[in-house]
Amino acid sequence: MGMRAPAIGLGLLAILLFPGPVFSQVAGAADANKAAAASEQVVLTLRINDTKSGLTLDARRPVAKGSNAFEVLRETVAVKYKTFPKLGVFITGLCGVDAPHGKVWTFAVDGKWSDVGIGGLTLDRDAVIEWGPR
Repeated sequence: MGMRAPAIGLGLLAILLFPGPVFSQVAGAADANKAAAASEQVVLTLRINDTKSGLTLDARRPVAKGSNAFEVLRETVAVKYKTFPKLGVFITGLCGVDAPHGKVWTFAVDGKWSDVGIGGLTLDRDAVIEWGPR
């Protein structure tokens, strides 16, 4: 007599082999709405200027709306940083250039000094982030 694979076994095999389509069918409308929101993009313009070292960078890239600016920075350029429990992230080096002794890299968003640190900045709209040692 031939053996039949139980239906649950085939369902599990389908999920393991094809997780995307099966998961999206099971996930429902709430996850579809999340995916649609995540697919919205904004454009980040990243500028780095350090006259002392000669470092100049002007880069534009699309990122998912709601992205954390610190994570996007780390995905875009080489970053050295220190994290302080009560203060957050301080950038000490960008693109292999360290800030001068006793200083850190600081940033402005759309020409204005930010009210929050880079770790607390969410990219909800197109933005220009300019960095310089200070």
